[in-house]
Formats: sequence, structure tokens, C-alpha cells
Amino acid sequence: MIRINECDNSLADGDDHNGITTFDFSSATQDILNLFPADQKLLVTYYENMEDALSLQGQINSSSYRNESSPFSQQLVVRIDNENNNACVGLGYHITLIVNPLPEFDLEIHQILCLNQLPEPLIISAENAQDNYTYEWRDANGDLLTTNETSILNIIKEGDYFVTAITDENCERTKKISIEASDIAHIERVDIEDVSENNTITIHVNGEGDYEFSLDDIYGPYQEENYFDGVFGGTHIVYIKDKNGCGVQT
Repeated sequence: MIRINECDNSLADGDDHNGITTFDFSSATQDILNLFPADQKLLVTYYENMEDALSLQGQINSSSYRNESSPFSQQLVVRIDNENNNACVGLGYHITLIVNPLPEFDLEIHQILCLNQLPEPLIISAENAQDNYTYEWRDANGDLLTTNETSILNIIKEGDYFVTAITDENCERTKKISIEASDIAHIERVDIEDVSENNTITIHVNGEGDYEFSLDDIYGPYQEENYFDGVFGGTHIVYIKDKNGCGVQT
């Protein structure tokens, strides 16, 4: 029995979970011929079932065959004929096609790297793996960052990263995660206009974050504008929160 293994894929039908793929098992022909004396002129052909093999109908193209009639696993009939005397010298289910599944895991497509927390890295990983895989992480340039049995990667730089999970049968699935940098707000100055009918506060900040503002309450409500009017006299605290979760500046 000759076993031919391929990985499931979506190249032909857009579905990499259905157990159907394209096989090229033409190399099996020489393996079969090697079982017979070299001085015979033999013809090896393949069929989906014994009825086709006996009637010489529906011959399979061994270099490009899709197992659409039997997902995940299929046995094929091998027929060997001696072309010198037109005799059938071999017939049986001697080829088994196996479609191995691709790795299954989850990966967030987007995470935030807080610059104010460096050098402490952002730890990312593949989650909910359905089996034990080997993982390869690469950066946007395709450079290999790590190969490991665990999927963890420490990130200290924004950008796109790619993780490839690999099964014991060398079937692979790759997913991308985009890391965006953010930062706690840096206050440049606070403009105050007081002793007027309408006291105002304007907070000027910079940084790589996306900020919102609250007056006198760290829990909010927060607003998009960096400007407060109608402010009562007295001492006030302004809270500037990074929307990406990198912290609150006061």
C-alpha cells in the first residue's frame, strides 16, 4: 500500500477545511514498476473503483487528481497491464490518498504597543490552538524572528508580524497581526483664561496616542475637545486619557 499525503488548501475551491485538495502521485508509478522484473513492458493506470479498472473506463490523471468524491481519505485502484501480451498482472486498492488538516488557531489582528511601558515588551501569541504545533514568527520583511514550540513573541517595535503554525505533517497556516504604537499624553502647556464671565481651560498635548479629556473626574465623562469652558473658580485637575489604553496623564 502506497500512502500519499497532502495538506488541505483553498487554491482551487476557496475552502481549506473540506478535506479536498489536488494530488500529484505520478511518482508512485515508478515505485510500482520497481516491484516487477525490469524486462517486462508494463503499463500502470489508476481508477477510482474496481468497476472502472476492470472496464478500463475513467482512468485517473495521476499528476493532477482531486479527491472530490472522497474527502480526507480515498483509496484508488492500481491496474498493471503487460503490454507484450495484453495481460493484467496486477489489480487492487494499492494507493491511499490522505488530506491532512491545516493548523487551527486564533490570532488578534491588531494590538497596541504602549511606548511609555517600554522596555517592557508587548507579549503576543497565537491562541486556542487545536493541536501541538511548531511556530515561526517573521517580521514584515520576511526575516525569521523565532522558531518555537510555543507561540509567544515579545514585541518592542510597531509594524506587521506574521506567525506560521506547522503541524507534524508539515501543513502550514500563516496569520498576520498589526502592532500599532501609542503613548501616554505629554502636556506641552495649559492655557487658562479666568477672572472673566466665562473661565476656560485649554490643554495642549503631543504624543503618538489618541487622546480624550476629562475635568476633575478620572472616570469621566471624557470628551474629544481639549477645551473646557464655563469652569468655576478654584483648583481643577485635567485628565488626558489615551484611547488605546496606554494610561492617563494629569
